[in-house]
Amino acid sequence: MMTKASDRNFSSRKTVRISEMAIVYGMINSPIFKPRNKNNRENKFFLLLKQFFKFQRAVFAMIHGSVWMYKVGSQTLGFFAIAIAYCSIIGINSIHLASYWKPLAIGIVPVVVLIKPWDALLIYWKQDIASSFIFYYGIVFLVSATVHLVMTWLGKGNSSSTKRGESWLVLILSRYTRVNEYFICGIVEPLSSIGIGLLLWFEYRDLYGCIFMCVIGLSEGTQQLIDQSHKAHIDSILKA
Repeated sequence: MMTKASDRNFSSRKTVRISEMAIVYGMINSPIFKPRNKNNRENKFFLLLKQFFKFQRAVFAMIHGSVWMYKVGSQTLGFFAIAIAYCSIIGINSIHLASYWKPLAIGIVPVVVLIKPWDALLIYWKQDIASSFIFYYGIVFLVSATVHLVMTWLGKGNSSSTKRGESWLVLILSRYTRVNEYFICGIVEPLSSIGIGLLLWFEYRDLYGCIFMCVIGLSEGTQQLIDQSHKAHIDSILKA
């Protein structure tokens, strides 16, 4: 029940947080790493697979949101997450990594960096690629995400540590009309990325670029939907 002293602007987000502190906290409290956990090995394997999928989804959503957003929350990205995200981009775009290994690029690319000479790495990074679009998108992401990270370090991030940022599109449209933030961030922007992906395929036959944009668009849309549904559930309890 809501009281007069209750915060009627309460905001809650359910999706995975991927800052360094959030990752450490998650590892410490994860049932996977607890020795007296009641789950057997098979259950722990599926739990690990589930958490890996959620983490991957959060990383792909960050790859999407870093370009569309500004003033992000401190819990939504970190140096480690940015490095992992860029490794994923490199792995997805590499012609040397078989398609069935690309979902594991997070772990494979760092090993390649350690064992290969720098001249070979430069060729892998810039020349032996499947999509020029992914290459340039990766650079834009790396620059924007680094700026976001530095801003959070300087205390200039979002007042909500779990919010993935303020939308540039919402900022522009709000100057002319009243907009629904979820509709823009959770539907319009993800569908725009998917549309760009389809355009890459139909106009340029860029299969990897198409898949990449569809995946990050769907990841962001899923994240937004989970957060919005959780917030609606909490609001229904507080305002009952």
